[in-house]
Order: sequence, then C-alpha cells, then structure tokens
Amino acid sequence: MTQPTHSPAQVIYQLLLDASVVVSNNSTDWMGFVGIIPDDDTTPDRAVGVMPTPGKRQGRILSGTKEVIESHGVQVRVRSLDFPGGHTKSKAIADKLDATNRDVPVTIGGSVYKITSIVRGSVMHVGMDPDNRQRHNFTINMQVKLEED
Repeated sequence: MTQPTHSPAQVIYQLLLDASVVVSNNSTDWMGFVGIIPDDDTTPDRAVGVMPTPGKRQGRILSGTKEVIESHGVQVRVRSLDFPGGHTKSKAIADKLDATNRDVPVTIGGSVYKITSIVRGSVMHVGMDPDNRQRHNFTINMQVKLEED
C-alpha cells in the first residue's frame, strides 16, 4: 500500500468539512482543525480537531502485488462549553462517519481519495479542561482505510 499524499486526518477533516459538520473559517461555532485545537482567545470554545493517531499494519497480500494492508489511526476531538452540545456534535460526527460511502470521493487539492472502511469506537466524554473555561471534551477514535486515485 502506498502511503497517501495527505494525512488520513486531513482526509477525515475534509470529509467533515464537505458535509458541513465543521467549518473552516473564523466562525464562532464548530470551527474545525487538523492536528490541533488551538487554545487561544481567537478560537471558539466549540471546536473540532482531527488528529492522526497510530495506525495498524494488518499484513500483506502474499502473492501478486504483495500489497501491504494498513489502516490509519484518526481521532476526532470535540470541545464544547456544555455537555449536551458537545455530545450532540460528537454524535453528528459519528453518524456522518457511519454513513460514509466509498463511492463519494474526498478531494484535497489535486488528490482524490475513497474511504473504503471506517472502524470507529463509541463517542467518549474524556473530561473537562482544567482551566477556568471548564469546557467538555469528547473523542471518537477510528481506524480508516483509504485509496488515493
């Protein structure tokens, strides 16, 4: 398996952006990021970060191309001022991941990806920020297989 041009976290972020589950501009509501959720005064309290995590090499095809079979780890983090809002957004993201169809391409620049498989965990509340803002944090962990055309 050839490594994709873009991080699988970027592909999942673009999927969520294309579905309007997150926004990329300086909105005050559910702004999305890749690799980080900034914690500064210009970043809204309600935000989503898509992070790369360790993948899993599952073996290789033993004949022909000897292709390596690998899934890529991705974590979606949701931050919200209130528990219900954060849980609702996390559930909407999980629903979008579950409804993903391999026939719908995800395009980043000149690269086109097909998401062939998503195995995800449940939405999990992982606690609150330790600072004075007291924001709730949720995660969704997944293993993703994708193909680049």
